[in-house]
Amino acid sequence: MMKVHWNQKELNPLLLKAAILCYGLRPNNYSLELCDRYNPTNVLRTGNIGVHIKFNGLVVNASMQVSYVKDQPNNNFSSPFELKKVASMHEEVWVLCAGKHELISVELLEPPSWYTQKTSSNMQMCNVFLSEGENNLMGALPYDCKYIASGKACQYCVFDGSKLNAVPKDYAETIFEAYKNNSCCTATITGGNTFSRDRGLKRYFPYLQEISAMISPIAGGIGCFPLQVECSPPQDTNYLQDAVDQGVNSFSINFELFGITYRERILPAKSKIPDSDYINAWRYVTSIFGAGSVSSAIIFGIEPKENTIEGARWLISEGVRPNVIPLKHMLESDLGNFEIPDFADYYDTCLQISEEMQKQEFPKRFQLGCSTCGGCNLEGDDFQVLGEML
Repeated sequence: MMKVHWNQKELNPLLLKAAILCYGLRPNNYSLELCDRYNPTNVLRTGNIGVHIKFNGLVVNASMQVSYVKDQPNNNFSSPFELKKVASMHEEVWVLCAGKHELISVELLEPPSWYTQKTSSNMQMCNVFLSEGENNLMGALPYDCKYIASGKACQYCVFDGSKLNAVPKDYAETIFEAYKNNSCCTATITGGNTFSRDRGLKRYFPYLQEISAMISPIAGGIGCFPLQVECSPPQDTNYLQDAVDQGVNSFSINFELFGITYRERILPAKSKIPDSDYINAWRYVTSIFGAGSVSSAIIFGIEPKENTIEGARWLISEGVRPNVIPLKHMLESDLGNFEIPDFADYYDTCLQISEEMQKQEFPKRFQLGCSTCGGCNLEGDDFQVLGEML
């Protein structure tokens, strides 16, 4: 683990972001205030988000377990970072601190105005979609995952869509309100996996149809709103085309880990999907929308970083945008007590991947949902502009 004295007056902002993404925020006297701000309904969250901050132009979704649920023990006590309110002239500002040292003032990204609104079925909109970063919405379908039901869940996952009772219209109405509030917003929809030929993609279709019917008239037509689906690769690419016909213009088809032994151990069911199905799905999407229109999450910190770098190079060569996310320590998962990823290794890995994207002239596209939000990853940030400050 790289030793960094966080009291330095000049910090490399990207290295600091890398450390926050790996460690998250420790709880303090301001945690419940932040929890009420970002999770007003106190619903258990299983994703990467927590407290949304911005500094030096960088958006950071800093995980803080208390932001997901207030009355359970959290896993961020080992973090050196916390947010505090500090009096400054005639106002109070939020400051990122490490121990006794005030590192940098941050902007809290306020939840959107629609967050506390309700749908026509009386569903709180922030329980249908989470607001991530500055512009992206993230929502999970109300289905259980067959991998979990069969006892072969991905070991870092605690997804349980069965807890949500939302219907397709709830998703459409929430996106509609979000778009009226911010025409730059994007949306990503995820859900559990199945063992069927479509691998769960067909379950999205009623929701996509409802969303397209409501959003298309104000967005400029079907396919004009940046709508991303996160799914496993179907055995038949016709299912992907069906999703495209219903307004999807970006996919997140996640490979996650690259070493065979790691895939088999961490992804006991998902690792059984042939690599050829991923390649066929990626190539099908890029043949329609071009390179960068499909992404793959990469979980950093489980396997050697050399695997991650080589895997990312493979993805980039296929036109797939890597989305490198450090392992989050959700206590409910099988990897809840796994070692915290080395933030310096994470920084260096993302730097190398960023350089590879530039080398291969990979297109920069900023309205493609979760993968280009930037709040949970690093490789999309501009290392050259921010430079080295250590």
